[in-house]
Amino acid sequence: MPRSRPSRTATPSSARRSPRSSSTTRGATRDPAGANRSRETLTNREREILQLVAEGRSSPEIARQLSLSVKTVEGHRGRIMAKLDVHHVAGLVRHAIRIGLVSPDA
Repeated sequence: MPRSRPSRTATPSSARRSPRSSSTTRGATRDPAGANRSRETLTNREREILQLVAEGRSSPEIARQLSLSVKTVEGHRGRIMAKLDVHHVAGLVRHAIRIGLVSPDA
């Protein structure tokens, strides 16, 4: 039996964004007002974990320090990355510096 509509193929998220929304997203991360908005979207625990990640701590170290399981810390990390649309630890560090959680000297 033939399909009534074509199946959708997965496309990278960057390909789905319009140029306008993409530049707005990039601009928001450079703009101090954008940094304040992103700071508000993170929970206190997520900001705490972001700070520890930016200071160079591993998930097991963070878990021990905060009395959490490693899986919980990794879950928080994943949600932080999704909320900030960041895909690498270096991006988390840059964001933490930008919003003042850590200094560039840390």
